[in-house]
Amino acid sequence: MGTRGFLFTFEEPYRTNVFVINSSDHVFVCDTCLGSEPMDSVKRYLAENGLGGKPVVVFNSHGDYDHYWGNGCFKSSMILGHALCRKRIEKEGMQSLQEFKSHMLGSVEIVPPNVVFDRQLFFVEEGVEFYFTPGHTEDSASCFDHVDETLFVGDNIESPIPYVNGLDFAGYAATLEGYLVSNAKTIISGHADVVSDCALLRANLDYLKSLEVSSVDVGGLNRQGKIIHFMNLANIGEKLREKGMVKEALELYRESKLVLDQMEDNVTGKKEQMKKIQEIIASLSRDHGTQES
Repeated sequence: MGTRGFLFTFEEPYRTNVFVINSSDHVFVCDTCLGSEPMDSVKRYLAENGLGGKPVVVFNSHGDYDHYWGNGCFKSSMILGHALCRKRIEKEGMQSLQEFKSHMLGSVEIVPPNVVFDRQLFFVEEGVEFYFTPGHTEDSASCFDHVDETLFVGDNIESPIPYVNGLDFAGYAATLEGYLVSNAKTIISGHADVVSDCALLRANLDYLKSLEVSSVDVGGLNRQGKIIHFMNLANIGEKLREKGMVKEALELYRESKLVLDQMEDNVTGKKEQMKKIQEIIASLSRDHGTQES
């Protein structure tokens, strides 16, 4: 990738990207995938290509398990992340390990970042910048290689649409708009194909703005897009429910049910999800003092 970047893509149990920058003084490893197995292959490749002797700096783009489970391979290295990322891993790490243990590749040790930042951390002489970019999660951060003008965004950009896990739509939109003016020639996300233009970025931004005002064209989404949109509505509904915003949560869950209705019957888990959503709608309707037909 460019003059000094390496992209490692692992396809099992789902596509996951690890981006490596070979700078003058360090090797920067952006995200560590799902355990020791993929990280051992990365380290082996670096060693075979004469890069094994440089100090490694690991960067975790956010605290979702599939972006830090390989940290244990770099315990003696500097591991960077936003301050909120470290807090999430400390709080959720063991639970995620139990919940998603079938996704482990090799061994996993929960190792949170040992160096954190709030807004930015810039290796100026090497042209590698890490900065806070809340969006997909509130702890999300990005890495910009100023030499190759390559931007690593974690899960803030997805194909066909982003996964939304919070209520700060304005903050997420601001992050994506910031990417648009970043002069990045290449954008690498945690799971999607490499992006060399702004089409996917703009599509993600358009979706996010439509989601905020409940005007998403569901008919224009493909099968995967509908699944993600359903998940987003359910996630946002749950966040509203936790805040006691029953009326708003009820509207989101009703909307998610409509999206689920439009999916093919062979979508995995559709029947179970429909039962769960109907139960939540019935419960929220009672709380709101309305009758659900």
